[in-house]
Amino acid sequence: MTKVIDAEANETTLEYDLNGNLTKVTDALLVETDYEYDALNHLTKIVSPSGSGIYMGNSGTDYEFGAI
Repeated sequence: MTKVIDAEANETTLEYDLNGNLTKVTDALLVETDYEYDALNHLTKIVSPSGSGIYMGNSGTDYEFGAI
């Protein structure tokens, strides 16, 4: 767990898993945001304070080559 304190003494807590992935951020108002990862340590989901999830997908680009 890591704590960050800003110039106004507001404290933000950061939690990490054993692989070093950020798993939770708790801000000075005790609002939590959770982060989930797959077995390869790729971020798969961010759960907002409202409880809704933002799912992360492949952001790569596919190219196809061939005759026109």
